[in-house]
Amino acid sequence: MKKLILISVVLAFLCFGKTVVAAEAPNTLSYRLRLEPGQSFRSEVDLTQSVVQDVLGMRLLNKQHIAMVILEEVISVDDEDNVLVKVLYESICFQTEGLMGEMRFDSETDQSMDPTSIGKALQAMIGESFFVKYSPDGRVMEVLETDRLFQRMLDAMELSDPKQYETMRSTLANIYSEEAMKEMLSQIKSVYPPMPIEVGQEWTVKQHLEQEFVLETEITFCLAERSDGYATITFDGNMSTLPGGSSTDMGEMKLIYDITGEQNGWYRIDEKTGWVKGAEVHLDLNGEITLIMGADDDMTMTWPIVFQSDMTIRSTEVIEAL
Repeated sequence: MKKLILISVVLAFLCFGKTVVAAEAPNTLSYRLRLEPGQSFRSEVDLTQSVVQDVLGMRLLNKQHIAMVILEEVISVDDEDNVLVKVLYESICFQTEGLMGEMRFDSETDQSMDPTSIGKALQAMIGESFFVKYSPDGRVMEVLETDRLFQRMLDAMELSDPKQYETMRSTLANIYSEEAMKEMLSQIKSVYPPMPIEVGQEWTVKQHLEQEFVLETEITFCLAERSDGYATITFDGNMSTLPGGSSTDMGEMKLIYDITGEQNGWYRIDEKTGWVKGAEVHLDLNGEITLIMGADDDMTMTWPIVFQSDMTIRSTEVIEAL
């Protein structure tokens, strides 16, 4: 479940930070990047999450709050209008409360309740960057230099145990490697309408998402409003694991997830630049996890789980003073 939480942070921000559209006709919109080299946007992302599990009569509650400031700069636009964007982490504030107590990290202060390797890894992200290349319609073509990012995080953790080092390397690679990041970013294509749209028009997209477990999603989008040069798109939909649950092998153990849920929210787009100026996303998941153990899979344990997440994004274009 920790991997799911980490992935949701990366995916949620990049998904709604990169949805783009451009005005095409008086009453319709068509998705397209309309950016120029040198343009920069500063995005503030605020994410609150909670996971509740009832295991053997004990309620386990984990809460997380993450606030990030990320600077995105358009590096180049080639002859085919493909756009190269640099993504840089400016600040991160992270707080978690759970069974193991409270941990807090703030990159902008010297005060931290996290002397562990996790805090060191987060600090290592500040000032680091990676690059994303987009086609004019927002399709992810390439992700570059994320390997450098997760290696810097890994080095900062100063893990002396070889087994722990390899385990953490694998975890970070599954999230921040160039291929992993490209796969996650490529899943955002569902937000693009298949045709120019007008106010009130809807379109529905089904997806098969593979992360910690497989989720089937069906999300309906709607162009809800156009006003003062901005477009507001709302979305609402359902998601669930495969019939019979989705399993994850962990050596001699297996976890089977039987999860359903809903996702809804909105995002607001500047029609001139195609940039997302704001977004709100709410996610509710609940169901059961079954742990299977033993040489003959003869030992099982099942418990309920509830996952909730609320995210807001606010983005502004950076205008340098003359």
